[in-house]
This record gives sequence, structure tokens and C-alpha cells, in this order.
Amino acid sequence: MDPQTEVANAALVEGVKFLYQQAAEILSAWRARRRDRHAPPPCVVEPPGVVQVGRLQPLPDPTSPEMTDTLQELKDLVEPIKDGELDPEAIAARQAVARLRELLEVIVGSPITFAWEPPRTVDVSDIDVVVQRVAGQVRGMHVDLAKLQGPATIRTVRVRGGDVDSGGEVTGVDLTLTAPVA
Repeated sequence: MDPQTEVANAALVEGVKFLYQQAAEILSAWRARRRDRHAPPPCVVEPPGVVQVGRLQPLPDPTSPEMTDTLQELKDLVEPIKDGELDPEAIAARQAVARLRELLEVIVGSPITFAWEPPRTVDVSDIDVVVQRVAGQVRGMHVDLAKLQGPATIRTVRVRGGDVDSGGEVTGVDLTLTAPVA
């Protein structure tokens, strides 16, 4: 193996360790919250220099039992990569890492990018919002363009509403651009 590939593999393994540790923290916190509703939500694991993330805000609880099961399965699949027992270049290893990262991005509410990668396209589609009565604000989707780390594709956002009270507002897609925080 050439030195450049070794460096890239070492960086990938560091990224995998972060994904593994973050998944373990989330699973542990979710289990504790299942036993005690007053237990703290998941903490954020400090990412290594080879991993770039936005502001992480892990879900306090899973959205479904399947989410917990899938996260556990993917964490188990990347463990041999983290431990150096499986070549990170293997197709199965890459697929497991990609799937774990995608699920963690949903759970923590932020893109997770390895330092050597170009920003990935955010692809959002098939959003349906159905309301019978609106007294405040309803948005099908809100995107802060300043927080995107790459290109975005938004398709098929449907908002169906019944009565909208005076002062009520219904928006399909809200694209805003906030100034970066200094």
C-alpha cells in the first residue's frame, strides 16, 4: 500500500471512530431516557480534525423503534473497521460507513463531512403538510441557505390547508439567508 493510501485510510478510520462513538452515545442516552424520562438527552462527541460537522443537536429520543435498531446494527457493522479488523476500502465497509453517517446526520440534524470530501448535495423531496386550520405559521420546509455546506435540491413540497385565520400564514418552502455568526 502506498503512503498516500495509508494516510487516507488512517483518516477514514478516525472518521469511523467518531461515527461509532457518536452512535454509542446516542444509543446509551436513548436507553437511559427510555428507563427514566428525566435522563439527559444524548451528548455531542467532539469530532476529530478529519470530520467537519455543523451544530449538532441530537434527537432527544428516537422517532421510532426501528431507528434505534438500525442505529445499533450500523454501529455493529462499523466496529470491525474502527478496530482495524476490516479494510476501510472494502465495498461493504464503505457502504456501512455511508449508511451510518446518513442515519447520524438525520439524528444529529447536521451534515457530517470527512475533510477530504467535497460538500455533498442535500436532496429533499416528497414533503406533505396537511392542516385543517391555521392560526399561526405553517411551513412545509425551512432552509437557512447560510448553513448549507453544498448544493441543495428541493422537490415536491405540498402544503394543503383548510381555514387560515387572520394573521395565519402558510408557506410551502421558506428559503432564508442569515448572516454567519462571527
